[in-house]
Amino acid sequence: MQLTKALPHIRLCAANEGKLAALDALWEEYQSLCQRYAQHFCSEAWPDGYAEFVFDSPLSARWQRVAVMQAAGIAQSWRSNHRKALAQYQERFRRYEALKGEVKAKHKAPEWKEWKAPE
Repeated sequence: MQLTKALPHIRLCAANEGKLAALDALWEEYQSLCQRYAQHFCSEAWPDGYAEFVFDSPLSARWQRVAVMQAAGIAQSWRSNHRKALAQYQERFRRYEALKGEVKAKHKAPEWKEWKAPE
């Protein structure tokens, strides 16, 4: 009969330094790719999780697809919020323009600030 014992004096992070380094490298590449696709979907293309790959990456096709899907979700949310904010601004501006001269002078005109793409 063979008895297996645990080695509690070996710290888990010391035993898995190679795995942690590989995960850190994977994370850096994944984050960069996801950011590029999010910016692409917010400014150039319609967010589509099943879009063709536009950017080259050393990641596998599966990881690239996950990055595209996550970026598409982020971009869809950003576009939706941007559209709502723009509609609210236009409504406020329409109300401001409808004010009479003396009342209009008491109020500040609404300003639109262009949104930045998500990071």
